[in-house]
Amino acid sequence: MRLKKILAPFFVGIMLVTVGGSFSGCSNINSQDSYAVGENVGNTCGNITNLGAVAQVGDQLYYQNSDDGLKIYTSNVDGSDPVKLNDVQSYFINVTKDYIVYANADDDFHIYRMNKDGSENTKLNDVQSYYINVENDVIYYSNWSDENKLYRMNIDGSENTAINNDQAYYINVDGGKIYYSNWSDGAKLYSMDTDGQNKLKLTEYACQYVVADGDWIYYSRWEDPQTSQEDNPEDRYLCRTAKDGSSEEVIREAASGDINVYNDKIYFTDWTTNVICRVNTDGTEFEQLTDEYGTYINLAADKLYYIVFDDDYNPSLKSISVS
Repeated sequence: MRLKKILAPFFVGIMLVTVGGSFSGCSNINSQDSYAVGENVGNTCGNITNLGAVAQVGDQLYYQNSDDGLKIYTSNVDGSDPVKLNDVQSYFINVTKDYIVYANADDDFHIYRMNKDGSENTKLNDVQSYYINVENDVIYYSNWSDENKLYRMNIDGSENTAINNDQAYYINVDGGKIYYSNWSDGAKLYSMDTDGQNKLKLTEYACQYVVADGDWIYYSRWEDPQTSQEDNPEDRYLCRTAKDGSSEEVIREAASGDINVYNDKIYFTDWTTNVICRVNTDGTEFEQLTDEYGTYINLAADKLYYIVFDDDYNPSLKSISVS
């Protein structure tokens, strides 16, 4: 059965399910320190684009435990010594030097912060918050209680304010810049400074599953995400553009989604065959990784985590090694 592809505005229904399995049993720690987040950056852009289910900090993992209602746990990267940190469904996990910041799905996706040992769990806002990024102790998010506008606030919840009036999806905060799909302008890719200044349009077509990594922004190109037909792959190529919008490359001429980038490889769902694949960031060495359709791809500690659905649309969580 060909599974229906789900556009960004309708992903909340999937977020609210509880999946089988757990984020444990990981293999060796990732050798590239840029993917082991902490202190200044709360999670990778690719994981946040895919709901932020897992974050790696040094030799520790922080993750949704789907054997326990998607509550946050921590463990060693090999899955040993798991410790439960909270009691609510949690998404968009960000881990800083001192705190864990996340969206509480049991409280309408309001943002919460707790110490890294789970103590002093505190609500920071009262609005539906998605695509939560933390950089340098500032929280950035899409405010779905205010027409999906892009907001920022301090990590203590103070100075909560809209940065601009754009409807922002797939927010990536990377190196002092914000990259996002601007649904106020046909889901085209934009960038701006973290204070909202120097806004720049990077593409003339719609971009979804946005992931900033290195010198590039990776995405699925859509001519019109509001009207695109599921069986027409012509407008959903896997692409990348330079962060200043100066150059754009088509990496793979196939309908693609659920994009993440890890260790110089792009992981994505190939919607022409409904399997998970990967390819080098320059488009070489294409490889099929699964024989099934998977969505919401997270990567940490040399493992790929993804959700699959059976014919009755019951979800389960799977993982494979990508070392």
